[in-house]
Amino acid sequence: MINIRNNNLIFNTIVMSEKSRFLIRNVISLSLFLLFLMTLNACSTNNNPNELTEVNVIAQGQSIATRPEMVDSCKGFFVSAEKLKSFYHYSSSTNEESISAKAKSLPCFVSGEAYIGDQKYQWILRSGGIGEFYNEHNTVTKICGIACCKNVPGVC
Repeated sequence: MINIRNNNLIFNTIVMSEKSRFLIRNVISLSLFLLFLMTLNACSTNNNPNELTEVNVIAQGQSIATRPEMVDSCKGFFVSAEKLKSFYHYSSSTNEESISAKAKSLPCFVSGEAYIGDQKYQWILRSGGIGEFYNEHNTVTKICGIACCKNVPGVC
């Protein structure tokens, strides 16, 4: 009888260890699969096609060449990356052709580079609240209205 019990104990141990190995293999496989999915998600770009990201301010307090008397006044026109993002968010897009000539006559500006979605753009934000975002494929002109001027002080 003792011998049979010992044999049953050994048999149960072998069966349990095979079940345990099966369970452990499944847990490891599931863990690796989840790790793969998290890595894949982290590496993919999920940029909103209209979101302004990676803002780089290149030139602060600049003035247009046709208004040399404004050089000293324009030196005080500064815009941070966060302020440009706020401007982009609160301003309204407009027809580039209807505002282009007026925008280019505003004397003070800040310029740089940024991404809109996955595309790189050059940008110019002029005092008075007019911004131009452009690349070889597209131009976006944005105007800061009353609500925008309240939310983005120092731009208008």
